[in-house]
Amino acid sequence: MIISMHIPKCAGTTFRSILIQCFGEEKILFDYADQMTHRGKVVTTIPPGIEVIHGHFAMDKYDELFPDAALITWLRDPIEKTISHYYYWLRNPNNENIPLHQKIIDNKISLEEFGQQPISIDLFTNEFAGKKITDFAFIGITEHFEDSVKLFMNIFNIKKEIRYQSDNINPNKKITDNYPDGRYKKNMSDFNQKDIELYNLAKEELQKKISKLM
Repeated sequence: MIISMHIPKCAGTTFRSILIQCFGEEKILFDYADQMTHRGKVVTTIPPGIEVIHGHFAMDKYDELFPDAALITWLRDPIEKTISHYYYWLRNPNNENIPLHQKIIDNKISLEEFGQQPISIDLFTNEFAGKKITDFAFIGITEHFEDSVKLFMNIFNIKKEIRYQSDNINPNKKITDNYPDGRYKKNMSDFNQKDIELYNLAKEELQKKISKLM
């Protein structure tokens, strides 16, 4: 069993399409019932024939049912992820009725204020639920997407040809690149020391494993 945690704004939607091509949609359970930062119920049963579980949930959700599962996820520069998440919510309707999302749409919360919400502070660390990088079979890095996909295919011995394109692209990305005087990124770095360390370690591990494939 492969347990794939989709952290928002970390290539999870694109990776979902890759999983479908690799395993077939009928063998994948998509679990988007939980909101990140809110623990869902422990799962004790799933439909037969499932080989992959992919969605928004903490990494310990399926521990009881699949203690030996191969754990996988994707990470992204924590500050860039938060900026991307804010602008994604700003330009998209609140179909899931999330109060914080609605505040952003109504211009009642700024980017800097969003960066101080629980969903923006050390989210990776929280959703890892105590697990270490070494507990994962694969951690992709969004900024090194192509190399990450190659590594994933190698680890799971997948020989199929796949096609993909980046989804959920922010058409206003230049706005996020020009936040006044870098103050926001400095403040967010202070709030996300654990995630920055986790991200850097995962990136180093990826680069080591990729170098062995060459």
